[in-house]
Amino acid sequence: KEMNDKLNSFTIDFVMTLYWLDARLEGAASRGARCITSLDAIWHPAFIFLNADDSGSGQAGSVEILENGEVIYSRRYTRTFSNDLDMRRFPFDKQTLVVRIASMIYGPSQIEFHGEPALTTVYEEAGLPGWNLDALQSNMRVGPVTAATTSHSSLEYKIFLERRSAYYLWRLAFPML
Repeated sequence: KEMNDKLNSFTIDFVMTLYWLDARLEGAASRGARCITSLDAIWHPAFIFLNADDSGSGQAGSVEILENGEVIYSRRYTRTFSNDLDMRRFPFDKQTLVVRIASMIYGPSQIEFHGEPALTTVYEEAGLPGWNLDALQSNMRVGPVTAATTSHSSLEYKIFLERRSAYYLWRLAFPML
């Protein structure tokens, strides 16, 4: 959606879907049907975005409970994330944008985050103006998170971008010649 080189931040619009199994909810849905409820009505992993500011918006999320106790939570977000940008090769730079998700309430023995490569996709029309999307990758990590002294399970999504340098060459370098 937007990249701010001066503030070392980027804003993206995305849909996040989390799946977990809660044996206590087994049978909550009738045979073959889905039970729909709110996130506050059930146990959930209490995840946070570690490198996002608090000014983001999001639509109301949907929570579905399947007959076997599997919970599917899906929500669309627009968030601004902080990220260290390496501008030394500008305008021929490549950047790795990182989105970090963790639960600060539950430890790695209680929750493990896993990214599903097959489900981690980018819409065809998605992108940041002035940038080419090279790849999207997810990595699960266990260990201290930010200033925490205890270990937590976290998930990192990395977005690999390459700046479209032709714009800068035509607008800056070519007129100088």
